[in-house]
Amino acid sequence: VKSYLVKTWGIDPRRIRVVARNLPTNPTSRSTPEGQAENRRVEITTRDGRVLAPTTRNEIERRYNVAGIALYPVITAEAGLAQWSLTMRHGQSVVLDTSGTRSAPRRLAWTIVPEEFEKEAAGEDLVVSVAATDTDGQKKTARRDIPVKHLTVEKKRTQRIGDKIIARSRLIVFEFDKATLSPQNKSIIDEVRRQMTPDTKVQILGYTDRLGDPKHNLELSLRRAEAVRKALGSIIPDANVTVKGLGSTVLLFDNSTPEGRFYCRMVEIIAETPVKN
Repeated sequence: VKSYLVKTWGIDPRRIRVVARNLPTNPTSRSTPEGQAENRRVEITTRDGRVLAPTTRNEIERRYNVAGIALYPVITAEAGLAQWSLTMRHGQSVVLDTSGTRSAPRRLAWTIVPEEFEKEAAGEDLVVSVAATDTDGQKKTARRDIPVKHLTVEKKRTQRIGDKIIARSRLIVFEFDKATLSPQNKSIIDEVRRQMTPDTKVQILGYTDRLGDPKHNLELSLRRAEAVRKALGSIIPDANVTVKGLGSTVLLFDNSTPEGRFYCRMVEIIAETPVKN
């Protein structure tokens, strides 16, 4: 590890001190193969908190206020329906394309997939086209436009529509089977608290890895979440805070690797703060 830091990142080798020991300072249980694998690791510590400081990423999230659209095609053909097709477009993208013979379905459901909505066509309507051919070869087409309201950050500010900032913070790598906050996690909590107001609504979700008894993991994850709630202090009233322990029922990372299990020993803070115009 030292060689990598020196050769790849160009760190002065005199700044790195290597210490060898049998077990980590806070080892995982040695009674399981997973614990033994986790104890075969290298740990990096420093007196300069900036070296291991968390990274921050800011982004604008696109959301849709409906989960999908239900279409009810009605096709009448006195001679009998031979073929039908239905297409839905958004800009240049085809988001739904289906067809069949004889009878058309009474209902077609389409679930919104954000990646299928082109940014360039964000303000354009959805265009639904239906084509039908009867048994005599006669063809008929119909079109229906579904309005899509595109509300940008700029429009919200101009129209004084309420918005909010959602901050997600993950306090990772709690010690194995413990709910004690590390100095690094305490510094993250301090930064999160500085960004909060009394109107902020907070979810505090505790997690564990898959090792051990599921019931114990639920209790452990709740203790971790409660430790974070206590550290946040009284700036947020209890009515605006949800504290929940999820244990190993939700695994956010691959638990087949030591790294994945480390990352699952965490608490996630989701803070929603209204933006005042």
